[in-house]
Amino acid sequence: MIACNSSNQWQEALQVYEQLLEMGLQPNTTTYNALISAYSKAGQLDKVMQVHREMVAVGCERSVITYSTLISACERAGQWQMALQLFNRMPQDGCRPNT
Repeated sequence: MIACNSSNQWQEALQVYEQLLEMGLQPNTTTYNALISAYSKAGQLDKVMQVHREMVAVGCERSVITYSTLISACERAGQWQMALQLFNRMPQDGCRPNT
């Protein structure tokens, strides 16, 4: 997924994610981060937030990379208030903002 995302092939990243689920594999933080990035590149903020809710629901750790990717997705969609809410929530999840 990360390789697909890095080369801007977000559609392929989404297909790999679906294949992982079909195989019964549980996503981890890195997988979720790649999925958030793929949906962000696709301009699908609703899916980005859905993935974030899934991470929370399954108890998956959110990292500073998770939050940076979420905030970038909000910025791309022009959702500045949502981006600020996420930024303010970082310390509650033990994530310290970086530069």
